[in-house]
Amino acid sequence: MDTGKRISAKSISAEVTGIIGSLLERGLMDGVMALKKSGKGYAYSLLTKGAEMTDVDPLAPYLPTSAANIAAKLSRKGTPKKKIALFVRPCEMRAIVELIKLLQVDEALYFVELDCPGTLPSKYLTEHSIPGSDEFLNSLDKYRDSIRPACSACTDARTDQSDVAIRFLGTGGQLYILGKSEKGSELVKNLFPDAENIEEPVLPDDIVKSRKQEEEKLFQFFDKNVGGLDNLLNTFANCMNCHNCMRVCPICFCRECFFDSTALDFEGEHFVELAARRGDMHLPTDTLLFHIGRMNHMAISCVGCGFCEDACPVEIPLLTVFKRISRDVQALFDYSAGSSRLDEHPLKTFREEELEPR
Repeated sequence: MDTGKRISAKSISAEVTGIIGSLLERGLMDGVMALKKSGKGYAYSLLTKGAEMTDVDPLAPYLPTSAANIAAKLSRKGTPKKKIALFVRPCEMRAIVELIKLLQVDEALYFVELDCPGTLPSKYLTEHSIPGSDEFLNSLDKYRDSIRPACSACTDARTDQSDVAIRFLGTGGQLYILGKSEKGSELVKNLFPDAENIEEPVLPDDIVKSRKQEEEKLFQFFDKNVGGLDNLLNTFANCMNCHNCMRVCPICFCRECFFDSTALDFEGEHFVELAARRGDMHLPTDTLLFHIGRMNHMAISCVGCGFCEDACPVEIPLLTVFKRISRDVQALFDYSAGSSRLDEHPLKTFREEELEPR
């Protein structure tokens, strides 16, 4: 049971936008981050009291960047002196949990987790505009084939790690606003004085089953097309070494990266000598080393958000690779990234027997 409020909603988006307005106008928050219309798509916007709310659509089916990156940015110089709430999707919330453990995100921020029926990829913008959330929710079948693979295969569709959760999937038009932490419950009570203890609605079985099936398809693709040295080399053969995947990854937070350093810079003749050993050498160099190195750092905290794959200009199936590898690595440590703020992070702990068979 959670402290919460149940509302009958004709427009889920309008109700959630109204909640944002109430948070600001009543002084419960100094700033709220949510999606707002920008060109043909949407961008995260930090809203303050008096902000124009016409183009705000917190549930728009588009993720311009990971909110976890924004949370880290807001925390970089210490605890914010203003109350700020971020309206985020479950994959973003899980990444935020990982960054909290790694001391990159301040828990003074408020996190409101929204149910997510899926989002559209950035390449969708090349030919279309991103629809508003009401249009998307009312016409899911129309957009189903365009939804990001990360969303279609998301088997962690809800967390209990936010301060407030907003649920609407499978509720028949009901909107549930639930306090999930002490400060979140207090916020819900301030928003809704008549809030009471209510049960969280269960995620529909058809959604759970469908997403599990899509996840299995990704893993089968990995086993057939990525597993093994030859397949791995072929998978990354077209990598441009642009590092886009690293830039957008919410877990890649190092301020100085080995792969951006001069460690792999050599004199021109050295490259010729290396090439002479085999007759030729792939350029740019060290692309596979980059991905394996990043995987070594990220796998334990990967939440399967898929931003890496979205950002790849040559469409390498990075989601499939990272989702499969992270599953195996996290299982090795009996760990699930982003599932709990209380679980010890494997990179911050050491036990002599931690790699022993379980």
